[in-house]
Amino acid sequence: MRFPFYNHASHHDTKPDLVVSLPGIQLPPVQESPNWFDICMVMEAKAVQKQDPFGKAGQLHADTAIQLSISARNLMFAHGFLFVFVFGIYGDVARIARFDRACAVVSPPIPYRTRPDILRRFFWRLVHPSVGHTVVGADPAIRRLTTEDVRLVREQLEAIEWDTADLSDAEMLKGRRVTVPEGQVAKDAPTRTFVLFDLLDVNARLFSRSTMVWLALEDRRDVKDATPPKVAVLKEAWHQIIRRPETEFYERLKHIPEDQRVGLPQMLCGVDYGEREVKEWRACGGILPRYGPDGEDPGPPVPSTQAAEAPPPDEDPVESSTEEQDVASHSMHTQDVDPLPSQDADPSPPLEYPLPYPQYQTHTWRLLHGDKHSNRERSLVRIVVDAVGRPLTRFRSTREMIEGFRDAIEGKRIFCDRFLARDLS
Repeated sequence: MRFPFYNHASHHDTKPDLVVSLPGIQLPPVQESPNWFDICMVMEAKAVQKQDPFGKAGQLHADTAIQLSISARNLMFAHGFLFVFVFGIYGDVARIARFDRACAVVSPPIPYRTRPDILRRFFWRLVHPSVGHTVVGADPAIRRLTTEDVRLVREQLEAIEWDTADLSDAEMLKGRRVTVPEGQVAKDAPTRTFVLFDLLDVNARLFSRSTMVWLALEDRRDVKDATPPKVAVLKEAWHQIIRRPETEFYERLKHIPEDQRVGLPQMLCGVDYGEREVKEWRACGGILPRYGPDGEDPGPPVPSTQAAEAPPPDEDPVESSTEEQDVASHSMHTQDVDPLPSQDADPSPPLEYPLPYPQYQTHTWRLLHGDKHSNRERSLVRIVVDAVGRPLTRFRSTREMIEGFRDAIEGKRIFCDRFLARDLS
């Protein structure tokens, strides 16, 4: 299976042994050309337990772990997942790996023959998310495009005479509908919905900013306005939380006088989803465990009061463990959970947030090692800007192409004269 957007990145093909469809989608028993957009999980199977790669050195074991990571990356890009689970089966044991944009953690070996209830409960919870739809890890701000969405987009692009000759329906269906809040305020803030129909660029690395840049149209089906929408550009990236989000730079660009703005877009809306969610989560009493100087764990995470309904009570209870493995560094990390909170923990109000931890900002490094590793964590930022002209690939004359390069260079100069920025993509 190729990278889902293979027109932009054709590296790292993978051949998963088993795939799990999205809820409500029935796959044929044998697929000649499987599609990343119809599946939510993959499984890699090895014959014996000694082929379990985790906690072991050597190129063969590294290649086995990389197999899982490639599938995890492809699933996150195809669906816009915030994090994803993949399965490794090694003889009589299985491992569940959770990948996000900062690292991966892996469960202890699960003896699925003698404890099938663990996997049964995992899969039940996977398809019954407390937040969002489809599966755990799906971004609640994203919806998959339908053929009706594609038809409407084509009509709107034709109305503004936008060239769609190079856009096939199959490629447009890889797009998505995204809801973007208007500012870093409460969850009840106004939102705008955009239909992403053409991927311009993608950073296909797994543990990175994972930048995606799309052409978009605002979804105005419910707005009684005959004015055709304008094409915009939506950019999403997982920036390091120790860096300034790009939304701040665009806010400052607004102060440049119009007669001096050349080649610079205007931000229509944009938000750091992670920062916004963390503020709401903390207001509900959410805290990360506070580690002492020796890295000791002060207690379990704050529980959620709105977790998904549990499976039927006749099933066996699941034995929990917090042993986790960092795939990125191939080293094991085990945390012994104290059943009581730390004595110095501040009292907090009952948690009303539906999840124990935020989804739009990674937190695994801080959970395992404390705040000293917060520089490794990432937060999702989405920015929508107006399109400045047309893509360079669609120039109508040599003069127009050269003028486009000139304005882009001038816009970059104006930006660099006012900002000293890094970690931008």
